[in-house]
Formats: sequence, structure tokens, C-alpha cells
Amino acid sequence: ANAVSSARVRRRAVSAVLWAGKNDLPPHGYLVASCRQGGETIRELHWGQPLNGERPLGREVRLGGRRARREHPVTVRVISPRLLAEFVRAPEDVIICYEFGLVALYAGMSKILRRRRVVSLVEGDYQHLGKTGTAALKVALRRFAARLVDVFVANNELAKGYLIDTLKVPEEKIVMGWWLAGMPPGLTARVPRNTPPVPEGVPRFVSAGRLIPPKGIDLLI
Repeated sequence: ANAVSSARVRRRAVSAVLWAGKNDLPPHGYLVASCRQGGETIRELHWGQPLNGERPLGREVRLGGRRARREHPVTVRVISPRLLAEFVRAPEDVIICYEFGLVALYAGMSKILRRRRVVSLVEGDYQHLGKTGTAALKVALRRFAARLVDVFVANNELAKGYLIDTLKVPEEKIVMGWWLAGMPPGLTARVPRNTPPVPEGVPRFVSAGRLIPPKGIDLLI
């Protein structure tokens, strides 16, 4: 019995946190790096990338992108039940995931067989994304998955309000923390190549963020 107990302690000492994300693109990499610098032992699981030579555990499907030109296309994440199996087998005490949906749902369901905590990082109020953020089925899934999450880290007041007002999350389960911040180490400021010169007196707009559809840069232009 003592040998089994010691083995369990060693396993948990090796990997305490399982961080589940779609891939290793920013901001995931430097968020994990920051936590490791703080002394946390983290194992990463990327459900959108091949795992051990097998097909990915999930993918994103976009619907209505061509017709709805003035609104973000509806994005649906199709996640295989194999991810649930990965969570159940994982020895970690904590699972960290982004947002909600099937990933958070599977993480929460794994608690039935594993004693652990689930933490969800929430970026903002998804109602601002139009139909992809307000679709009734997606809101219902998020609300159900939210019941299985132990702690939410809200990036701002909008995220906190979305959790409380839309998903009906108790305020005591929410921690306000500016987690979506910081830049990769060694990144220097520079003007992009082939950028045309700006005439004197003409304002220049600077947008700090990734060039992805949810940012709405195309709508601004």
C-alpha cells in the first residue's frame, strides 16, 4: 500500500497541471511559459494537432462565412470523445482550458472518475461576435459546461459580466485576472516590410492583436 501511495505521489509531483488548448500558437506558449517560471509543472495537450501520429482530437468548422459578410461566420468546434478519454487517463490534479464548449465539458466530466479541478480562461463577452457568440445551442452548451468548471479566470469586466449574466455562473467562482496580456520575449517593434510611407499630418492607426476574424479588423477597415 505504501509503495502504491508513493507512486501516486511521484506521478502527481511530475505533472500537476494539464493545459488543454487548440494548438501552440500565441498566446498559449507564453502563458504556459509564465506559469512554469512561477514553479508550476505543466503538461500540454493540443487537441487541434495530431497526437502521437494519430489524427487530431478536434477541429473547427466555419459556417456561413461567404453569405454573412458583415458578421463573423459561425464557428463550431467538433471535438472527438477521444479527448474525454485523454482527460480521464490524465494523472494531473488540475485541467486548464480556454473558454467553454465540448473541451470544458469533457474536462468537467472527467472529474467523475478523477478527483481534480477544472479552470477555464475567459477572454470577453462573446455576444459581441454576433451569431457565433449568441447561437442558442452554443449558449446552452456553454451554460451546461460552466456547471462543471470549478474556477473561471475572467480577462476583464466584460468577461465577468458574460459569465454572471449569460451563463449564470456564481460570482464566487470567478477570479478577475488580466491573463491575455504580454508579448513573446525578444519581440522587437518594427514597421512591416513594404509599408507605404505615411504623409506628414496623416493619422496612423495602430492595432495590437492577432489578425484573426474574431478581432474584427476587416469590419473596422
